[in-house]
Amino acid sequence: MRPIRTEHKAEVIRDPWTGQILNHAETDTIHALDDNDTLRSFSVMSRVPNSCGCIAPPGGLCSVCSSPVCAACFAASRCVLCRRPSCPAHAVHQIDASGRTFALCGSCHGAVQRRRRLYALAHALLSPFVQWERSHGTR
Repeated sequence: MRPIRTEHKAEVIRDPWTGQILNHAETDTIHALDDNDTLRSFSVMSRVPNSCGCIAPPGGLCSVCSSPVCAACFAASRCVLCRRPSCPAHAVHQIDASGRTFALCGSCHGAVQRRRRLYALAHALLSPFVQWERSHGTR
C-alpha cells in the first residue's frame, strides 16, 4: 500500500481564563492505494477523556485547574454558594439536613467549616450562661 494523502484534525477547547488551547480529540486519516490500485482510507479517532472520566463533549472548564468537564458533571459540581464551576476533583460534596447532596468549592467549604467551628466555640463558651434550645437544623 502506498499512502497518497494524510489528514490530521484536532478538536480543541480554548480556556477562557488563560487563553490556553487544550486538545480534546484528534482524528488521523490515511488515504492509500492498495495493490489493485483501489483507494483505501483508514481513520483513527482518539478522544481525550475529561477530568471527570467521561468521554462526552466538554460542558465547561474547572475554575481551579482549567480542566474540561462534561456537561452533566459540570452542572452537578457547581458551588451552591458562589456558583463557581469546579471539576469533581475540586468540588466538595456535602449532604444537607433533608438528605440532598450539594457541591461547594474549596474556598466556600473552608468558610463553612470556619463558621461551624466558630459557632461550636461560641456555644461551648456561652453554654454555662445561656440555656440553648435544640433546633432541628444542621447545627
